[in-house]
Amino acid sequence: MRIGVMSDTHGHLATARRAIKDMGNVDVLVHLGDYCHDAVLLSAELQREIISVKGNCDFSSSIPAEQIIEAQGLRIYATHGHQHGVKWDHDGIIEKARDLKADVVLFGHSHIAEIFADNGILFINPGSIGEPRGSDAPSYAIIEIRNGKTYPYIVALSL
Repeated sequence: MRIGVMSDTHGHLATARRAIKDMGNVDVLVHLGDYCHDAVLLSAELQREIISVKGNCDFSSSIPAEQIIEAQGLRIYATHGHQHGVKWDHDGIIEKARDLKADVVLFGHSHIAEIFADNGILFINPGSIGEPRGSDAPSYAIIEIRNGKTYPYIVALSL
């Protein structure tokens, strides 16, 4: 199974389209907010579901602030991350992940791509499609799940 993850598109639909094309065949596509309306537009355009959560720049009441995704026996918690203070530290999101008994956590908000683990929980921030920080290149994440193991990686789009 392959999961494509993007965040913080901020209206940069052309770059988001490039990222989705670059992802290739993904079974699940996730948008972690900040301009979750971009995910609605892309979903209609591509005629496929995009699992989406709203971020601090989103005001839609129809998009949830967080979602649990069940995939091949894994419990994946998707959130934008602003409500957990991820720009300053990871303590809040780590605590929430433990409370939810999550195996994997997907978050954005900082616009900085990172992958780390804490007490057996995998945390993935794909960086930003629209306004990257810490790098000039927009980025997204791919998670491959094979034989019960999770293989995440960050992909920087060429400019």
